[in-house]
Amino acid sequence: MSVSVSMLNWTRRVYGEEVDEVETVRTLTSSCAGFGDEVDENARSSYFNLPALDVSVAFPQATPVSQFPPCASDYYQFDDLSTSEERAIRMKVRACMEKDIAPIMTKYWEKAEFPFHVVPKFAALHIAGGTIKGYGCPGHSITASAIAVAEVARVDASCCTFFSVHSCLAMLTIALCGSEAQKQKYLPSMALLNTVGCWALTEPDYGSDASSLRTTATKVQALNLLYIYIHMYTHSIHKSNWVLAMSYYSMPSDDQVEGGWILEGQKRWIGNSTFADVLIIFARNTTTNQINGYV
Repeated sequence: MSVSVSMLNWTRRVYGEEVDEVETVRTLTSSCAGFGDEVDENARSSYFNLPALDVSVAFPQATPVSQFPPCASDYYQFDDLSTSEERAIRMKVRACMEKDIAPIMTKYWEKAEFPFHVVPKFAALHIAGGTIKGYGCPGHSITASAIAVAEVARVDASCCTFFSVHSCLAMLTIALCGSEAQKQKYLPSMALLNTVGCWALTEPDYGSDASSLRTTATKVQALNLLYIYIHMYTHSIHKSNWVLAMSYYSMPSDDQVEGGWILEGQKRWIGNSTFADVLIIFARNTTTNQINGYV
């Protein structure tokens, strides 16, 4: 089954300007675009097509975080309770976040963009997958995994959302609930951050109340190659209101799919969803009436 992500063309007037965004399509097996791209220092925001806000003018008492404040204390004495391996992980992640992430994040916050070019730096830390053993994952202790996430969050909440959704939600769901074939297929690439995952639970009407989900999954016996399109649209100018509306159609083809699922419904506030390669979508099985996860 081939899953594509399609952003609907939309037109919106912002401060008297008419902004058009072209349709973009990504396939499930494609790598995240932009990881190796050079960063245009003068790029405008892709959302408003306007220059980034100059914080020094709007908020003159603020100072740029060119050097993140050092951690000068260990108030709760975590280091005394940690193993040497856990302390090494803390210092490794802390050094990366303070040196490579902190100096650039203010600019990306102002432009409402994500710095895809730093993803290889996260990959080099070898912390994706956390406690998962095997499949190229680090197999850390629960404490070490929590320390790594805490160090990312200490510097930037957006990077922590990106990492936690990918590692702690998408990867761990596959590791705990997926088949052996699914683990072999997805986890090694996700551990290297060659592919990125998202975790689609929340819906517009019921939030994260899994027992009330309206998105449905219907089992089919055989059909021509099935395409599922996940359309991104918004009800307001705030990016946090992205809604994923899933629909499907069957393409004329000689290739038959043995079985499969038809997913229909809406999801909202799904971190990483606009660029993820692997989507974990929670839906109600129309046969059993149970909530299942679908890759």
